[in-house]
Amino acid sequence: MLSPELEQYARRALLVENEAAPAAYRQLVDALLTGEEPLAAFQLLTLHDLLSIAPAPAPYELRVLVLALFRALEAGALCLGVANAAPLRRVLGALPIPPNSAEELSAACLRFIQSGGLDAHPWVSGVTDGRSEFRPLVYDASGGGFLYFQKHFADRAAIEDRLRHLLRRSGDTGFPAELAEHLRDVLVERAMRLADGTPLRMATAQELALLLGAASLSEGGLLVITGGPGTGKTSTVLNLLRVLARLGVAPADIGLAAPTGRAARRLSESIESGLAGLTGLDSGQGDSQAELSAADAGLRE
Repeated sequence: MLSPELEQYARRALLVENEAAPAAYRQLVDALLTGEEPLAAFQLLTLHDLLSIAPAPAPYELRVLVLALFRALEAGALCLGVANAAPLRRVLGALPIPPNSAEELSAACLRFIQSGGLDAHPWVSGVTDGRSEFRPLVYDASGGGFLYFQKHFADRAAIEDRLRHLLRRSGDTGFPAELAEHLRDVLVERAMRLADGTPLRMATAQELALLLGAASLSEGGLLVITGGPGTGKTSTVLNLLRVLARLGVAPADIGLAAPTGRAARRLSESIESGLAGLTGLDSGQGDSQAELSAADAGLRE
């Protein structure tokens, strides 16, 4: 719960006297100040900084967008989609306000944006050629309609620049001379095994991912592997790690990451399980532990 002093300040900041804001907006403010998950102190400080920029109160629709952006960030997003009302409905609908109030506010914000409300406000900068002026909020209309805080937009731009650099490097990468030998070792001679002990045979697309990934990642490039659940992404990643180890990439230089803690745990468990089940040369028995390759043993450690 917010302290009485913070709640009083927030109400003065968010509720403007004689403003023609709908009752739904007051319901939203009440939910964010007195509900089970109120605004954090740093979010109130952000509001304070925003309110100090413009001489006149910001339209209530813009205040709703900022409050919704706070909630989107808490859920792990980098921005708030505002090309249509659906993202706003999802964010506002998760708050303890009536569904019709969330619908009303979402529609009002969309009308505000479509009428140019974000285009000339002192809080908001547009985007030109992927860059924006330095203002607290960034509205990227050309990129599909997203609202960012300036810091997160700058972070996104920096990541995109880095990815472009890696993609250019990936395009210039050749195939290591010993790659064919390592692929045969990983896919045939020391293939991973299914639960019944039979060797795992990878699909052509997975083998292509291994080929391209080993060529680019061993030289500091970039590879994107996509696919739905159960399409073999994890086994492809595991075999890619094995190939990279054979190409001389030290296990200590390999990092695995995932979007959430749960996803990271699942990926880590899958990789560890796959490495634990590796054997040596494919003798048809699947139990030649004595001949486990040094590269696979290094990954296990």
